[in-house]
Amino acid sequence: MKQACVRCICAGILLILATAGLSAAGDLTGTARDKSGGALVGAEVIVLSPQRATVATTRTDKDGKFRVTGLADGQYLVVVKYPGLASQNASARVGAGAAAVDV
Repeated sequence: MKQACVRCICAGILLILATAGLSAAGDLTGTARDKSGGALVGAEVIVLSPQRATVATTRTDKDGKFRVTGLADGQYLVVVKYPGLASQNASARVGAGAAAVDV
């Protein structure tokens, strides 16, 4: 009886660990540039995931780089807005770890 209970608890722990890995957080990094290749400093970066209704926003740094952390695994739409320029879109797939996209 004790062995059956211990096996059941171990199986439950393994199930919890397996499902926890399915929602691992990842990072999305990238660089926003204009058509001539110049960095878009201070551009607004919006990360959208319709499947999870997740919205994250950030701004690019002095080199046009951006980073969004803690995103769940999945497909994302990255929208970059900069005054005087048309919005640019790119898609990115985030998994456990990091993904990169240049816009």
